[in-house]
Amino acid sequence: MGLRDELIAASSIEIGNALADTYSAIVEHFVLQRWKSAGLDAGHFVEAARRFLELKLFGVATPIAKSLANFDQKALESYFKAGGDEAYRMLIPRVLWSLYALRNKRSIGHLGAVPANEIDISLLLNGSKWVLAEILRLESKLDLEATRALVSEVISRQHPVVWKSKMETRVLDASLEARYKAILLLALVGDMPESQLRSSVGYKNPTNFRKILKRLDKANLIAYSEEVCQISPLGTEKAELLASNFK
Repeated sequence: MGLRDELIAASSIEIGNALADTYSAIVEHFVLQRWKSAGLDAGHFVEAARRFLELKLFGVATPIAKSLANFDQKALESYFKAGGDEAYRMLIPRVLWSLYALRNKRSIGHLGAVPANEIDISLLLNGSKWVLAEILRLESKLDLEATRALVSEVISRQHPVVWKSKMETRVLDASLEARYKAILLLALVGDMPESQLRSSVGYKNPTNFRKILKRLDKANLIAYSEEVCQISPLGTEKAELLASNFK
């Protein structure tokens, strides 16, 4: 099961799809550096997440076609006073309120003195990631390792140098050597088995690619095995340098 399946299982088809779609839209527009669009997406994510909270705390959610009540102190207190897990009553509502307030105080949904910028949208993106990770922590029906892998996928970093679609993942800087593409993918996407990493790098010869990975392992840039490849702290530093050079 993927993120969308887990969210639907934890709520409803309507709410689960809304959470998955709005989150995906934030990620897509963040990678494309469309800050205003990503900010609008974050507002929609908050609305979907509020409906998720309603279902968990009150047993019934506002339909997507119907407007929510204002997200004000009264709304926050209704969550606080409900019965349920502390994350749903106290933590997630406060995070959502902060995201929504920031979205409204920048020139995103309304004209404002301060235009949306990368640091603002980074907060909106990562706040959304935290909300989803917390939902997965509480609701996942997967085993521990599968849940950890799904959470890692959610919290993986976004950067324009890596393009991730429903079908494949690629490094967009075609000038980079295979070893550097591998480092970027592991740092920005997360752990991968050797076969998946080779496919994403676009390297045809499996024997030579394995040699590349073993050299990276020897240099302490990654931890290599056929089952899974992981980035090291040293590799993360290298990936950050490579990503900073991408325009």
